[in-house]
Amino acid sequence: MRARRRGRTYAGAAGALAVLLLASGCGGGGSGHGGAGATPSSGFVAATPADPSVKSYNPPLRFGRVPVALPLPPASGAVALVGVDAYVADGDSLRVVDTRTGKVLATVDAKDPLPGAVSGAGSVRAPLVAAVGDSTLSLVLDAFLVTVPAKGSTPAGTGVELVAVDTSTRQAVWTAQVTDIPAWASGQDTDHDAAADGLAVGVVGFHGNTAVVSLTDRDHVGVGFGIDLMSHRTVWHKDGFAADAVTDDAVVGTAARNPSVDQAGAERSVLGLALSDGSQKWKELDTGPEVAIGAAGPGQVTVVGGSYNGATGFSYLVDADSGKQTALPNAGQNLAGCRYDGAAMLVCQGQDSSGNHLYGLDASTGKQHWQLPDPAAGSTGPVPALTALWHGAAYGTTSSGPVVLDTRTGADRGAAPGVAPVMLDGSVGLARPAGGSPLAAYPAVG
Repeated sequence: MRARRRGRTYAGAAGALAVLLLASGCGGGGSGHGGAGATPSSGFVAATPADPSVKSYNPPLRFGRVPVALPLPPASGAVALVGVDAYVADGDSLRVVDTRTGKVLATVDAKDPLPGAVSGAGSVRAPLVAAVGDSTLSLVLDAFLVTVPAKGSTPAGTGVELVAVDTSTRQAVWTAQVTDIPAWASGQDTDHDAAADGLAVGVVGFHGNTAVVSLTDRDHVGVGFGIDLMSHRTVWHKDGFAADAVTDDAVVGTAARNPSVDQAGAERSVLGLALSDGSQKWKELDTGPEVAIGAAGPGQVTVVGGSYNGATGFSYLVDADSGKQTALPNAGQNLAGCRYDGAAMLVCQGQDSSGNHLYGLDASTGKQHWQLPDPAAGSTGPVPALTALWHGAAYGTTSSGPVVLDTRTGADRGAAPGVAPVMLDGSVGLARPAGGSPLAAYPAVG
């Protein structure tokens, strides 16, 4: 039986992780430590929209000023965009919403959702857009916590249901069930309560025909599953492993350094597994209790975080196949996280005694290309608060309004965008209206 966990509070270098990780655009890479609205690390997938006639920009630099209200919970960020369709994960269902009208076009319900799981902290994660087979079929994948009925002497417990929706038709084309759930998450452990433990399930990423599903609790104790997207079968699982990013033939995540002790804030190790069979690819990288992992382009991930009480910070670019580490510059600036732009750059956000900072780094080498502010270049103005990255553009807000930056140079890109989307694709951006809480849709217009 898993030892009971005691809650702890951590601060310091990783204390601001959610600032960047929860406000980083759709398709942008790593998921950090899961939670509501976390973005799966799928990279940027060219999915097939149901209405291919809608105009798309690469990247969009301007958005319409009139918001379209969407039927979303106030704090929801668990959305994936395909053209003008928003795939909204509700925990017990997946809805397809037309962002031009706010109308619900289709709904896929979980067959037997786990009672209480939807209201659990962090239980709803964003869906994943995946290209399957020869890449002509694009799917939205979503995972639900479900109840597995009792069978014989085996009592009822927790399972995971994976559903695949064809983006060209908005219809579910298959479902798969994962029932090989460890006792701590399956209801067979007396410590277990779905809502109290904050169980979260989500599709972390995919490569080729394999997707990775991660089931975690509020302490980021997890179990990872590899799912074959052609046969719909579970091909491997690893208990004690919380998957965070998938890139090429590797999945990278964390495990407690000493699984036998209290795991609420236990020291973590980062490790890489083979996507094909779940075998370990490289020796663990020891980190602190707070760590965020994000996809950083082909074959690489970023690992950013801090130690207990924020005494030290760390930031690495890690080769997902070998585990080779490259220290990122400005680790002492309390980096809050780094995001991949879908082209060739990482944008990292940090803070020190002088204020907020942004850094543009080469995604393949970690070399710094620019920083804001940059007094040497005469750039001393306010640093934007990032909201999203997409195809070479970084979106954010300043006291003067929304801005778009070129991720290669840090320079402004054209006129004011109108809004600062928190997620987007080439056809639409989602942002919170002034004075409003739920996300609204703003069409891309240039």
